Order: sequence, then C-alpha cells, then structure tokens
Amino acid sequence: MPTLALCIPAYNAEKYLPMILGSAKKQSIPFDEILVYNDCSTDDTAQVAAAFRAKVVNGTVNKGCSFGTNQLANATSCDWLHFHDADDDLLPDFTQKVHQWIKNHGEQYEVLLLNFEYIDFETRTVFGNANHNAEELHADPLKYAINHKIVNFGVYKREAFLKAGGFDLDEKVLYNEDNAFHQRLAKFGLKFDYQPDIT
Repeated sequence: MPTLALCIPAYNAEKYLPMILGSAKKQSIPFDEILVYNDCSTDDTAQVAAAFRAKVVNGTVNKGCSFGTNQLANATSCDWLHFHDADDDLLPDFTQKVHQWIKNHGEQYEVLLLNFEYIDFETRTVFGNANHNAEELHADPLKYAINHKIVNFGVYKREAFLKAGGFDLDEKVLYNEDNAFHQRLAKFGLKFDYQPDIT
C-alpha cells in the first residue's frame, strides 16, 4: 500500500497541536509518518509534538509556513504528502478515504483536493466549505487555480511535488502562497482531482 505522511508546519502551536495530533492518532488507517516542522517557536511546540511521537524537524531561523512545508517534504520518504495547519482538525476516516482514492486514482492524478468545513475554533460554528468543481478542475487546473481560492488542504504525490519545486518562497506571494503553490503545480503539468466528502 502506498505510504502517506502527515506534515504540519508549526509556529507557537502548543495550544493547537494536541487536537490535530490527537485526531491523527485516531485514524482508522494510521499515517505512515507524522512530522512537525518547528519554525523557531518560543513556546513548547516541539515538546508537545514529541510527546505525541511526531518526528520534529527544528528550524534554525523563522522562515514561515511555505519553507516549513518544503522542509517536511524533504524529511519524509512517504509516497504521498498531506500538509495540515496546526490549528485544524481531521475526521477519523480521513486516511481511509485518502487511501481508497489513491488505490482508485493515484496513478491518474498527482494532486487530490479535499473538501473541508470552515469552523470557528471556540463556538464550532460552521461558516462554509470548499465546494470545488471537479469537472472544471479536470479540464484546466491552471485556469481553475487562477480563478478560485484553493487552500492547502490536499494530498500530493511526493515525487511530483518535489519535481515541481514545492511551495514558492518568493516574498511576493506571501499570504497567497496556497494559490501560488497550486498554480505552480498546474503549470508543471500535474493533474488534479477533487473529493467532495468532508474530511
């Protein structure tokens, strides 16, 4: 079975890591590797991650989320990568649905965009979800990435991710790095798919 890594860039995330790492441990199919990039946090981010038995990659200079994700992609040897923000959560069937998709479609596509809900951390109020259009995404991933907001909630074939150059570290795309990242992958010729189930 192809391997899947959970990669979490983190800065001062000790408050949030127990939620995401706890949900990662509850997956019906375990992640093959869980990695946390500690971007020079001033709190106990690294210690919390280590307590959950995540592999901690420590930065020496604070360089931001995009740099951290690229470091994590280089630090794992898993076939597929899932990057996840430290303050987000996963449903228990995330890995099951991803592995089923990889089995059925992993030879055809290099990128899987996943559906999710925007939820207020304190009140649990749901504000919306991704709702991508699979037909448009299949037809022209670059056009779709230019015209739609795509956040970094997907699964990526590691080999293709590395060949495409990963996340763009240019400061000009700071705070818009997710869209720049998906446009880069589309320009490189990677094929995109979408799974509408909330994960």
